[in-house]
Amino acid sequence: MKTMLYLLSSASLLLLSQTLIKAETLLVNMEPEIVWGSYLVDDTIITRTGEKAENMIIDYGAGSNFLYAGGRKIVKEIPKDYKFQEGQIYQASNLDVFAVGGEFVTGVGLLTRQFNMYYDATYNIPAGAKEFKSKLLISDYAYHYTLPGTPINQQSVFVVYIDEKEVFRTPIARMTVAEGSGESLDEVTLKIPDGAKKIRFNLESSGWGDQGSTELILNEGKFIP
Repeated sequence: MKTMLYLLSSASLLLLSQTLIKAETLLVNMEPEIVWGSYLVDDTIITRTGEKAENMIIDYGAGSNFLYAGGRKIVKEIPKDYKFQEGQIYQASNLDVFAVGGEFVTGVGLLTRQFNMYYDATYNIPAGAKEFKSKLLISDYAYHYTLPGTPINQQSVFVVYIDEKEVFRTPIARMTVAEGSGESLDEVTLKIPDGAKKIRFNLESSGWGDQGSTELILNEGKFIP
């Protein structure tokens, strides 16, 4: 009898753990409701970076297609034998992979190509979610879109909003970076209020003209019940 109870108890625990695992919602398996990326033109918005542009650029509504083909970059898995051709350098336009320090990773990308830019991705929060967790990585992509060949700085701010209330903010400050120098930045754990509907991830580049590209990766992002 004790053995049977033990087996039943073990089976119940296994079923419970499997149920909890299934209940997690991976960010890579979700489609954003809205994605948008363009130039900043509002002084009030620009000052969120703590700086002001020397030269204003008119927002011509470039949209997120200017940043990623199709407007978004979501990498769900990396094929086991995936590799670059000899001499190939990682680009943000490689939509089937992210590279960080030469290692291939999965995730959801946020990209700015130069100064005074932003990229937004808004998601519907899964019903019953209590937390959101993710690693924050910077990819190996480093390019000065307007001044190729010049030193590349990556100064940005990453902000998360839940129902348009700011719940997380972290600055990014990487100076004179080289291609292939991506790294892990941080990990984020956010409590999700009961009844919350939407979460918005925002990457916003500095207003100074010496800014190169910045590709932030939400790696292993997931909503937890």
